[in-house]
Amino acid sequence: MHRAGRARCPLALGRFGVRTAPALLLGFGGFLLGVIDFLIYFAPLVTPVVLVPLPLMVMVGGPAAATFTGFHTLVQTAVPDAFRGRILGLLFATQALTSLAGMGLAGFLGDKIGIVPVLTTDCIAYVIAGGLVLVLLGCATLGTQTSTRPDNSASHAVPVAV
Repeated sequence: MHRAGRARCPLALGRFGVRTAPALLLGFGGFLLGVIDFLIYFAPLVTPVVLVPLPLMVMVGGPAAATFTGFHTLVQTAVPDAFRGRILGLLFATQALTSLAGMGLAGFLGDKIGIVPVLTTDCIAYVIAGGLVLVLLGCATLGTQTSTRPDNSASHAVPVAV
């Protein structure tokens, strides 16, 4: 179901994402991802209708695609060409290792404290991370022009520590 939203979202991102700063895509995407996931996980507690989470599962694909698009755009535009491959390789390896550690931790904690607190923590983490991106990077990008770098230079309006 998530893939249905991710399949439709690039059309909207391609049309409107050019006018949106990557940090805002990353921040709002992460924030909405946490909120919609929370609604998906806890809808059964509010209503016995099984079909309520289904449209939410389609909708969550959009914020997920916006989050990943914003992240990759930030990295690709903030890093000089000479270092881009190394930085992306390091980020992808770190992401794979932290995903593996997170799955192990979630499995361990799921057995100890239950799945509901683990899922709630996941939602809260996305909301906080999205909010932090909006506060720390979003303010720096408001009012800046977002476009691809035609001269392939490393200048960009978003301050990113690498």
